[in-house]
Amino acid sequence: PGSLRAMLEVAARHPECGVFGSRLLDGEGGVERSAGRFPTLVSIFLDRLLQHLPLLQPALEGYSQRHYRGYERERCVDWVTGACLWIRRATLEKAGGWDGVNFFMYYEDVDLCYRARQTGCQVLYAPQSTLYHYHNKTPVNPGQRKTWMRESQGVFMRKHYGPLRGRLYPL
Repeated sequence: PGSLRAMLEVAARHPECGVFGSRLLDGEGGVERSAGRFPTLVSIFLDRLLQHLPLLQPALEGYSQRHYRGYERERCVDWVTGACLWIRRATLEKAGGWDGVNFFMYYEDVDLCYRARQTGCQVLYAPQSTLYHYHNKTPVNPGQRKTWMRESQGVFMRKHYGPLRGRLYPL
């Protein structure tokens, strides 16, 4: 309750921002990682490492693709998840809209935030607006989901960083 009103108030206070993300809670009320840095070869590697070595998170999470903490405070980020992404119409038009050609599923939100940032807009994570997200509830095989995720990461890398990094990504 109140998440729409909260986001509208945040958007009114931040005309410099074109994209906004809400705080997401999972079905049990835990905070979901829903904002982060643009992926690079190093940040993707660190993200995978930090999932298995949580003691290193405080020292290295600033270099990881996804943020592990800070979901209680408003802040500018590189991207917010499409599970709850608010975007101004003018920003969407300047960024060229959603890329439904190169992305089937996953990373279309990161791609849109990347292109919005290239137009000069900021991306803001706003925890004042809180929603529930029932993550991975679509009837898709988990192996297929991971395949699509990895393919989309590769598409993002090739599209924005060039073919060499795109070829290095699967390594």
